[in-house]
Amino acid sequence: MLRSIRRRLTLLYSALFMVAGALLLGFTYLLASRSKPSTAIGSYEGYEGYEGSGVPGVGGPGVPSPDPPSLTTYAEALRADQLHQLLV
Repeated sequence: MLRSIRRRLTLLYSALFMVAGALLLGFTYLLASRSKPSTAIGSYEGYEGYEGSGVPGVGGPGVPSPDPPSLTTYAEALRADQLHQLLV
């Protein structure tokens, strides 16, 4: 009799743990999918350390700034990929 109670409680708590994990994952996905896209992509002009920022491809004389539409497209693709990874 005691073993069957232990098994039932183990199954019950295991199922509750799995349901709670799935709900947490779903809630996180919902928040991430409805958040506004990041607007952090922009130029470094006016940034104090622009000349020697240490970021590859940024901060040197004669280095062209990336095309903003291509950056936006890249950011959207990256965000979609991250949302997909959250589900997988």
